[in-house]
Amino acid sequence: YNKQGETSIASEQVDVQTRALLPSVSFFSTAEAMPRSAKLVWRPHTDSSVVAYYLERRTGGAKKWRKIAVIKGRLSAEYIDEGLEDNTRYEYRLKAITHNGILSQPSETTAVVTKAPPKPVKTINATQGKAGIIELSWPVKADPEIAYYQLHRATRSNGWYTLLADKLKSVSFIDKIGEPGQKYYYKVVAVSVDGLAGELKEAQTAMGTTLDAPKAPTHLVAMVENATVQLTWEAGDSRTISYVVTKETDKGFLSSETKQFKNIKKTLMIDSSLKPDETYTFSVVGVDKNGIASAPSNSVQVKLEDKK
Repeated sequence: YNKQGETSIASEQVDVQTRALLPSVSFFSTAEAMPRSAKLVWRPHTDSSVVAYYLERRTGGAKKWRKIAVIKGRLSAEYIDEGLEDNTRYEYRLKAITHNGILSQPSETTAVVTKAPPKPVKTINATQGKAGIIELSWPVKADPEIAYYQLHRATRSNGWYTLLADKLKSVSFIDKIGEPGQKYYYKVVAVSVDGLAGELKEAQTAMGTTLDAPKAPTHLVAMVENATVQLTWEAGDSRTISYVVTKETDKGFLSSETKQFKNIKKTLMIDSSLKPDETYTFSVVGVDKNGIASAPSNSVQVKLEDKK
């Protein structure tokens, strides 16, 4: 065009054809299933213009590819993709990058399924009513893929489970609690030789309890004559095999003294050590064959008046 808007005579026609995209690598594959990762291997590109590789990934079934890495160096031949989900299919493809930034055609797609975690432990047994302990067992078949077990415990079936014991090689455990009347819930997960742990939420729950304390003695009564007190009471529980009587002496001016009389076999005790103007408070607990003590009975108070 000139300033007046007039066109010139047309030039000769020139035909231009762009170069075809460089083919990708001739071989691209994945290694065997790995825990939470995938190893990708390929044959280095033979074109000397290649300076790097462009790696893409998609989850099995997805349509969109996503770039996950640029691997520098034409002679590079492997890459490990980490941080993957368990038991999930991933697809990969590779493109070569030339020194002027041109991408090749994509390689053939290769796929891998990451290793699955161990199956949940569906059978777990917990004892109820044993003194101070809860015994647990989870009968499972021997599996060379399982390295050990983890035992978790909670105070509610749907509560927060904390790790109680780790790296258990056997399929049993004794939870030494020590306190009577305790209730706990348990789950076990298997851990594979690759370090993959089963799903805790899918594991079976078992409830275990320790033996309750015996019921407290009742109807404690004190009869005083001279400097002697006779204490009688009723057994609160048939499990009780002995009694402990506690004697608290109020000496006045914020001073007190406590004494216990143990291994009393009858529901009666006589104490002839009372002194005038001192106040005594007595109570009784029952003890079973496991050494578990009950709550205290009712208390009784005794005071000798000075006869001067």
